[in-house]
Amino acid sequence: MELKIKEISEAYYHSLDAKELVKADALLQYNRFVEIVVCQQSFKLCWQSESIFPDIYKIDGRNFFIGIDLDFLIFDFLESKTKLAVKLDSYYIEYLLFRNILIVVTELDIYMINIQPVVVDSVIHLPDVFSNIEIDNDIARVSCSDGSEVDIRLKCLMR
Repeated sequence: MELKIKEISEAYYHSLDAKELVKADALLQYNRFVEIVVCQQSFKLCWQSESIFPDIYKIDGRNFFIGIDLDFLIFDFLESKTKLAVKLDSYYIEYLLFRNILIVVTELDIYMINIQPVVVDSVIHLPDVFSNIEIDNDIARVSCSDGSEVDIRLKCLMR
């Protein structure tokens, strides 16, 4: 399955009869708009940040991870169904995949997502703003901007 993504205008976004992947908040100012076409079906996505583009990662033949601004989701494009949607308290930064665990990193939290079945296993609150993450064997070492570190045992999260 292949995704085709094209930037569109705000006016076209609002006129497009397509499923919104992340529900737009009427109180927020959105600056970027895209149409995503999969198997001749259209979806739309908008976000606030002008200088970044969403991370879109194909988990398997039907499920994709999308992370941007204060949202991330796992979406099944074959069934046109959201399997997981999370509104974040701090900005999304990056994702990593370790075996069947999707690690979603925000400024202040680490989300551990089991991808079979799709479920949030845990949320680790960081003592300060995220700086770096490294995985060595079954340990994820998270460094924060104040010099503190948090070790996460990944093996105990695997099913």
